[in-house]
Formats: sequence, structure tokens, C-alpha cells
Amino acid sequence: MVRGLVALLVLLALLVGAPLLLVVAGHLPSLDLVAPTELWRRLTSPDDGSALLVVLTLLGWLAWLVLLVSTLVESVAIAARRPLRLPGLAVPRGMVRGLLLAVVAMVVTPQVAGSAQAEPVLAVQAGPQAGPRAPDRPAAPGESLRSSDHRHEVVEGDDLWSLAERYYGDGTQWRRIAAANPDRLTGGADHLQVGWHLVVPGVAEPGQTAPTVRVREGDTLSSLAATHLGDPARWAELHALNRDAVPDADELAVGTVLELPAVEDDRTAAPQRPAEERRAAPDEDAPDGGGPGAQPSPRPPSAEPTASGPGTPTTSGAPTPATPGVAPPGPGTPAGQPTPDAPSGTAPTSEDAPTTQPGPPRPVAPEAEDPDGVTADAVARVGVVGSTGGLLAAALVGGFAYRRTLQLHGRPLGRALPLPSRRASTVRAALAQHQESLSLEHLLWVQRRVAAHCASRQEPVPPLTHAVVAPDAITLVHRGFLPAPSGFASTSELRPGADGPSRRTTWTLTAEDWQAHRHELVEDASAVAWPSLVSLGRTDRGHLLVSLTDLGLTTLATDDPELLRAAGTAVLMELACSPWAEQLTTTVLGAEAAEFAHAADLSGVHAATGLDEELDRLERRWRAQQQRPGVLALHRFEPDADTAWTPEVLVLADPPTEVQRERLHGLVLEGAPVGAVLPDPARTSVGPGLGCLRLRQDRARLETADDPVVELVPQLVGVEVREAVLELMRVSGSTATTPASWWGPATGAGPDAAGDEDRTVVRLPGRGSQEKEDDVPTSGGDADATRPPTVLMLGVVELIGARGTPPTRAVKQCIEYCAWLLENPGRTAPAMASSLVVAEGTRRSNMSRLRTWLGADEDGEPYLPDAYSGRISLHPAVGSDWDELQVLVAGGVPQARTDALVTALRMVRGAPLADAAPGQWGWAEEMRVQMLCTIRDIALVLTDRALEAGDLDLARWAAARALTVCPDDERLLVARLRTEHRAGHRAEVERIARRLTRSARVLGVDLDGDTVRVLQEVLEGRHRAREA
Repeated sequence: MVRGLVALLVLLALLVGAPLLLVVAGHLPSLDLVAPTELWRRLTSPDDGSALLVVLTLLGWLAWLVLLVSTLVESVAIAARRPLRLPGLAVPRGMVRGLLLAVVAMVVTPQVAGSAQAEPVLAVQAGPQAGPRAPDRPAAPGESLRSSDHRHEVVEGDDLWSLAERYYGDGTQWRRIAAANPDRLTGGADHLQVGWHLVVPGVAEPGQTAPTVRVREGDTLSSLAATHLGDPARWAELHALNRDAVPDADELAVGTVLELPAVEDDRTAAPQRPAEERRAAPDEDAPDGGGPGAQPSPRPPSAEPTASGPGTPTTSGAPTPATPGVAPPGPGTPAGQPTPDAPSGTAPTSEDAPTTQPGPPRPVAPEAEDPDGVTADAVARVGVVGSTGGLLAAALVGGFAYRRTLQLHGRPLGRALPLPSRRASTVRAALAQHQESLSLEHLLWVQRRVAAHCASRQEPVPPLTHAVVAPDAITLVHRGFLPAPSGFASTSELRPGADGPSRRTTWTLTAEDWQAHRHELVEDASAVAWPSLVSLGRTDRGHLLVSLTDLGLTTLATDDPELLRAAGTAVLMELACSPWAEQLTTTVLGAEAAEFAHAADLSGVHAATGLDEELDRLERRWRAQQQRPGVLALHRFEPDADTAWTPEVLVLADPPTEVQRERLHGLVLEGAPVGAVLPDPARTSVGPGLGCLRLRQDRARLETADDPVVELVPQLVGVEVREAVLELMRVSGSTATTPASWWGPATGAGPDAAGDEDRTVVRLPGRGSQEKEDDVPTSGGDADATRPPTVLMLGVVELIGARGTPPTRAVKQCIEYCAWLLENPGRTAPAMASSLVVAEGTRRSNMSRLRTWLGADEDGEPYLPDAYSGRISLHPAVGSDWDELQVLVAGGVPQARTDALVTALRMVRGAPLADAAPGQWGWAEEMRVQMLCTIRDIALVLTDRALEAGDLDLARWAAARALTVCPDDERLLVARLRTEHRAGHRAEVERIARRLTRSARVLGVDLDGDTVRVLQEVLEGRHRAREA
């Protein structure tokens, strides 16, 4: 402490006192000295000492300036904890370094020592050591105490800065030594006594060589931990040990040498299951630092930490894996303490196991997250969807939504739609978060704009070399020269080729120009320029897309059958589900491809049994097309062209024979609108009409005849995503329905039948055995101010009734978490992170915000209790408006009283989850569909009752209320049509009739037979005769 005060006084004297002394006692030359005559006079006349004083003053100011710069640079280096190299300042920086270190240590070290001593101390049983050793102590935060750590004996002149420079090569790392020796440095970091033995963490003892591993391409911290430590969850331990070499856990440079933690002593190490068993076991009960994809071995937490228990350094000094439910030391979490929401050793169910993709997951340390957890959440999504691209994800999500719309349109009254499994729902939620819907919309507009431009000029669409789709621009590179459409920037160049130089033209449309020109495209311009456009992967500039019909025969070259399968599946899915898929015919050959074609049930996707038969058909079709006069490529833009000129792409599961390959190649060279994707590792040559995509797990090379090789990360769809997509296709395309839970008697107790007919008090469904008899929230009125926390989901999402402080950010995410807990009581933390598709760090942060926001009830019971058992549940009083609506119709909608149905509809403030952004609430999609179906059925029953009673206002209100939730629903529009017909509003009847027929045309469906009869009755006054 004394040394620090002396250093502070010296610094103040040098930095403040020295300039004051120079101002008072120094002498600077006057401005007239710059005149030549005055300067000559001073140099030739005898000096009275003033010139010497001027020189000394200038030198003093120069020295002070150097000292000031050195102090600032050294302060920045200490604060940044990394050295700053400036030439010429070594001597002054060395002088001020000790002074600054003493000052900083005077302030910092007591805090460091105090925080370290505040941690719960786990006793260390150290075996006999050769030579002196430091007293037993807890490991410092972020450090692993090992027997191999070096012990340094303090000698005269040592300080922490010099020790850090000696052992780490960087004096700013002195805090590591200070934190590892809190029992010694109680008097300050600058107070070292000769003879002390200090632990230097991360440095092996002389004669001991710490095991190391060199990073290779494709390695991640979790994969290295799984390989060398036997558990991928130990990546954080590996990161902490090598934090200097790997500042960011996401950035692992190839060639980096990493030190491995010491191997545990067999006598004290906790037993671990083989890696194969850990991979096969469900990981819902993984420790709370794992998150989706982490698969540590589940073990029950011990009651108390012991000297050799889990998480405690053993005799050899190597730490055993952390106990489930006990978080490693981190912000706000004492070491060895059980954490809220941490899972226990309860056996998980297979449904709760997170969905993972093959390949090593990318670890993300909590401290590496950005404030909103965006980086870590993206890693969590990648852990589910793998290398599926954002454009394909957007196409799939849009396809699922459209198919659900068709299902809802044809759903009978009182019937429920089929639901996907929890695993498939997780994949869909991850795809929804991963999608780049705006980029896909941008690309669709570009496709239509180029097609309309070429059609207006009567020019064929130029052959596309490739396209690059980035968030801020779309770039098209094509052969030949064609003036660009308005809004596109255009450049052109000549490139050498096998047949001489050829021209390449590049069109670029930025997102800003797209917004400025998007109104120029007429609504009926539906044709696209390149119907076979498909993503192959990502480059540094964005998504790389090619036109398969322009590329010709695209060979997928790899010896890995799983990789081949994943790449082929990605191409097939994008061809089938892209917004322009209807302008292309995709023919698939192979059992798995045929299974997808059957599940998709799309008009443009067909399964064939033999390649020879398809080649015969394509050759006949091409000969027929050649008989037509004019430019063949322009015929598909003609309004009456139908499907005769639709391009076709073949997707093969097996390599073709040499004869079949030649026939396909011949069609391509002749100019037929045909392309093919075929696996053929043996024939990978490129040339006219021949391209090759050479595949590896993490990289690929696109090779064509006359263009440079393109390096990219391939788009792959793994087996788990493929199976989930197939299930979602089947479920969303099924016409089967089941009896709806809201239509018949419920399994639980319904609302109490006793009471007034117009009562508005409803009871929340019980969520536990501790529900209080007086917890009866109301559905509206002044009671909202005193009701327990309630999530409003039937409209704009809100949380009312919370007792705590609202969070300053991530408000919507906190409400989503609360709704998830309401619908999934008793689930575990990993299951929650997996379902929400978020990183564990994000989940923890938002759960903490939600717990603070919800607060506690009058008895002090928190509305979000700590989940020490590992199963997370809300307080029984917490509910939602969706819960209340279900209670109102718990006995079945047809059996519910009219006032209960009115109350239920009054609770509907808008479309369910009205303000949920795309990608959010993906887990709740089936719940949202159930809300839509329930509200629609309530409105139809209420409308029928009102019409029977002659209450036209009630009938009109009920139908209109539900139409805000289910716009263009056919049965609701018919109910509204009957109401206006009964009221005699002819103009409104005709308007609703036009809306009905227009909606059916847009969806491409037929009107129901009952709807047709109602239209005939109200518009023509009678039903048409069905038989002669």
C-alpha cells in the first residue's frame, strides 16, 4: 500500500508538477525570434544565460511529452491486457510501468483477493510434492488448479509484472498470477516477500511437458474435447486453459497448438461412460452449460462437494467433470452451487432430447456472446439445421405455411388437423429462425424482372453462369451481352475459354435499388428467367446459385455416400419448394427421392422408375419442340404455352451408364431445356454442358468449362432434417382429421355450471397440486390490475399482472419463454433450449429477466421458482388468455352456453400471436393453429345460434370477429353471407360472394358443395337442378 501511494505521488509530480515548474521557471522564446534579423543578432551577441534557459525549457517540455505519451500507452496496455508496440518508447515505458503497476495493484488487488476468497472453498488434497509448494487454495476463476502448475520462488526485485513477462511474455497478464495466489497477496500485488512460493497457472513445472494438440482444419473446441478429454462438454475447460491462444471460442485458427488439461488419476477420477454411450444417450438432463447439442454423461449431483468429488481437483490436481446441476464459476454463480433451472439426474424421455446435426458443434462461451445472444443462437440453429441455407429454409417454411392454409380451408367443423412430432416441430422452428425470407423475395422479384425484360425485347434469357445472393445485393453473371433492366448496374468483360474468348456480363441489383424499382413489375408478370435456379452453398460473398439447365449435367463428386445423399437432398428440396417450382418439372429416380416426391405431393415433382424411359420421353419432346418456328427459348413466355415448354431437371440417385450419360449430354449440347444432377465420382471431367461439384464435408469446389473454380461451403441436408421435412410434408399435406378436443367433452373438469348466465369470472386450469382456492382471475374489467401474471396471446402478445420490474430489453423473448413454460410445465433446461432453438447462455439470461419481471405473490412465493429439481414450472396462478378461453369451452363448444361463447370471442383481440416476428414462436405453431380452429368453430356455432334466434347483430359480430383472425375462411364468409342475406343487404351479399370466389381462385381450390348451394340460393333465389 505504501509503495502504491509513493508511486502515485511520483506520477503526479512528473505529469502535473513538471509542467507547472516549466511554466513558472522556464523561459520560451518570444515570437519575434523567428525574424531573421533578430535570430542573427541573438546568435552573434554574447549570451547572458537566456538562450541556455530556452534550450533547457524546450528539452523539458519534450521530455514531459514523451513521458505523457508513454504513460498513456502503458495505461492502455494494462487496461486492454495486451502489449502495445511503439518504437522508441521502451525506456520511458519501462520507467513508468512499475509506477503504474504499483498504483493499479494498490486499487485492484484487494478486490481480486476479496472476490477470490468469497468463492466457496473446496479443499484440495494435494499429494506429496517435490520442493516447496503454495498453501492449499481454491482455483482462480477461469483457471484449473493442477499439480503441474509451476511454483515460483520470489527473489529480490520480483514483481507480478516482471513475472508475467517472464512466464507469459506479456506483463499485462499479472492478474492471472494475482488471482491464483489470493492467500499471499493480501497486502497488494506489489508487495512480494523474498522466499514466497507463488503458483503460476498454466505453466508446467520444469521437466514436465504438458500434453498438447495442434488444431487441424475442421476442428472445434468441443470436437477436441470429445477426442482428447472424452467429453465434448469439457470444451470450456480447454478454452479456459488456452484463453491466450484462443481469445474467441468460435475462432479456432488452423495450426494453433493447444495445451490439454492434465489427465485425471484413475484412482480418483469420476467414472465416465464410453463416448459411444454418451452420444447415444438422450441429453435432456445434460448440465446447464451445455445447451443444444452438448451430450455430457448425466450423473446425479452430490449432496456436498468433497475433496475428491466431481468438480473438485483430485490428488493429481486434474479437475473431474462438473456435476450436473452445478454450474462452473461464472458471473453471479458461485462455484459448486446448484443453479436455478439446472437439470437433475431424472431420466429424460426421448422426446426431450435436443435435435442435433452430424458434425462437430461449434462451442460458444457465454462471455463470447453479444448482448442479445445472436451469435450463440445462430450456432444453436446450425446445430439443428446443419448447413441448410437460408433460402432453402425460407422456401420450406413458406411451403409448410401454404399447405397448412389449404388444410385450414378444408377443415370440417369440430375436427382437428394432424400434428407433427416434437422433433419435427423443433426442426421447423429452427428453419423459421434460419430463413432469409426477404432475400428470397428479392430474388423472386429479380427472376421475374429479368424474364419480363427479355420478353419485352424478344430476346432469349441469357445463359446464367452463377448468381450470388447477399443481404444487400444480388449479382447475376451470364454469358453474352444484353442491356440490363432498369435499376441494375451492369459490367461486361471478355474471358478466355477453350473455344476462344467469351463475354461475361454482370448485373447487380442492390437492396436499395430493389425497393426503389419494385413497383415497376406488373402483377401478372409471373414467369421467371431461370426456373432451375438452385443454391449450391455459400461463398464469402453470399449464397451461390446456378441454373441447372444452363449448367447441363452437374456431377456430384465424392466418395462419401452420406455426403452425396445430403447434397442431393438439398438440391431436390430446393427445386421442389422454391417459389418458382411450378415453372419447372423435376423428375426424380431413386427410392428416397421417390419417397420425398410422394410426401411432397407437388404438381411439378414426379418419380420415375427407369432412366431409359425418361430419356426416350425427353428426346421425343425435344424433337417436337424443334418443329416449332421462331426462337425456341421464347415460347415458354407465350400466354398459351401451357406446360409444353417447361424446362425439366432430372435428379438421379445412382450413376448413369455411359450410354445414358451420352444421351443426356447430347440433349444438353443440342440446346434442349434439360438439366441433370447425377452422382458419379468416377467421371468428373468438365467441358461444354458438363459441370462438377467436388464435395467435402466442409468445403466444395464448383468446376465448369470456361469459368474460374469457385470455392464454397456446400449446402447439405442431413438425415435428421430430411426425416423431419418429410414428416412435415406428410402432416401438412394430409386430408385426415381427428375429433377436436374443444368440440367434445374434455378429460378434465369444465367450468362450474352454477352461477349467473352473464358471469365473466373464469377459473384458470390447474397446473399443480398447490393451486389456491381463491386464485380466480377475471377475464376483464378492473380486476386486471390485481390478477396474477397472465400472458395474452389472442392478439398482440403481452404480459399483464407481473409484480416485478420489466426488463429493459428482450421483452418479447421473455413473454415467449413464459408462454412456453405454461404449455410445457415440468420440462428441463436443455429441452427448453432445444425447443426454443436458442443457446443456453441466451436462455439463462432471459430466464433471469423473466424471474425478476414476474416477481412474487402476496405470500412471497416467486411466480417463477428456482428449479433445483431440474424440472421448470411456473407458479400455479400464472396463466394465459388462451387458458381462460379453453376453460370457457371445456365441456365442448356445442354444449357451451351462448354467453360463454360470447365471452370467449370477446377475449380475441386480434390474430393469435399477432406481433410475433417471422422466426419467433416457431415452437408454438401448432398451438396457434389450434387457436385459429377453436376461434373459428366458436364463431360458427355462435352465428348459427344467433341466426336461429333472429339476432342478426350478434351473428354479424361473431362472424366479423372471427374473420379478423381467419381472413377469407370459406365457412365464416358463408355465415356472414347468410346474415347479410337475411338482413336484405344485397350489395354486401354480392361483395362477400365475390370475395368467396376470388379467395378460392387464389388458393387454387374448389368451393365446398354447401357453399355453392348457399351462393345459388342468395344470388339466384333457388338451387340449380342436380339431375334431369
